[in-house]
Amino acid sequence: MFTGILIGDAYGAGFEFKNSMLIHNDAMKYYNHPTHMASDGSGNSLRAGQYTDDTQMSIAVAKALLSGDLSRESFAKSFVDTFQGDPRKGYAKRFYEFLITNRTVESFLSNIRPDSEKNGAAMRSVPLGVLSSPDEVMRVADIQASITHNTQIGRDSSKIVGLAAYYLLRKDSKEGLISFIEHKVPGYDLKTPWTGKVPCHGIATAQAALTVLMSTDSMKETLIRSVAFGGDTDSVASIALGILDCYKNKIDDLPKNLIDTCEQGNYGLDFCLDLEQKLFEKYNIGASV
Repeated sequence: MFTGILIGDAYGAGFEFKNSMLIHNDAMKYYNHPTHMASDGSGNSLRAGQYTDDTQMSIAVAKALLSGDLSRESFAKSFVDTFQGDPRKGYAKRFYEFLITNRTVESFLSNIRPDSEKNGAAMRSVPLGVLSSPDEVMRVADIQASITHNTQIGRDSSKIVGLAAYYLLRKDSKEGLISFIEHKVPGYDLKTPWTGKVPCHGIATAQAALTVLMSTDSMKETLIRSVAFGGDTDSVASIALGILDCYKNKIDDLPKNLIDTCEQGNYGLDFCLDLEQKLFEKYNIGASV
């Protein structure tokens, strides 16, 4: 789960809304983004191989799931505490400034305007797949999405991503995945493959990730195809690779260089994998997953 979330995010971040970078999309190394990533690590800029808000907010969701308190307040507290413990760029500018300013749960919930249809709720929803049933995934997706994206698009995009992870954590085949999701979250044509640049929109991002997911079992190809759309590449790659990483029949062919050079340190890959193990143990996800 978290290997895919983190590496998809860190790799895709170098290409986000920069089609000129797509000539480098071979999944062999991380790239500094031409405008918002710094090769020297100066200030709060991100370096190649570091993750962005997609992974940090997935960490926050996982922490709330581990706490066992799945209330709105618990998720909001986890969002605030996780950011304050490791402030980093990679968030949308206005939300980054909001997190810097609103340092308590009370302030966060009082001042947030949760009217967005963007993909912020979807991008952090892969960990919801550990929950005990599809209905529980949808219930908790509603809760966590409503904090920042209390719109039909925002809540449904979270449900779609969480349900996809739920399904592939438990099934030996992808057959039936899209029908399963469309039955649970009606009103969207998720079978039609996404084409073209992916906007920062909840359903568009989820559909693009599912398009890639249904097209290959290869982790490397998933990374390349997610980025090849252009647009919000880190969110598509983080979601698609995070979900595929849940699937026991995936082809685990990520280049070693991407694993060796992704973010480490206090909140890097090893931290995320430890979090994942605790999450799987708490929710009785089999060791073979």
